[in-house]
Amino acid sequence: MNDIRRDLIRKRRYVGWIATGCLTAAAVAFLNGDFQSAWASSCLRIGIVLGAMWAALPTRTRPAAWEHLSGWKLLAIIVCVAYAKSLRFALPVLLVAVPILLVGFALGRFFRRSK
Repeated sequence: MNDIRRDLIRKRRYVGWIATGCLTAAAVAFLNGDFQSAWASSCLRIGIVLGAMWAALPTRTRPAAWEHLSGWKLLAIIVCVAYAKSLRFALPVLLVAVPILLVGFALGRFFRRSK
């Protein structure tokens, strides 16, 4: 288990460096006045997503961000995000996501008890 944790911490460092490189490349392109560049926009978006992943990965002093995420918290997050988008978008998401999550919770409980 300790080797897995060390491996995740090493990967966190790599993700951080790649995110920094992408954000730096985007900043250089935007500072040169190339606001219509697809490369700069792509680097910016990729850098933001990798930065979020970097923040969620574990460090030496704290576990990964998703380690204490329960099924009910995940369901609440999905419902809040779907509601925030709009009702036109929320209803199909809720009609699809909620049954899938309920089946996943039931299967998870079943397999935990069978051990």
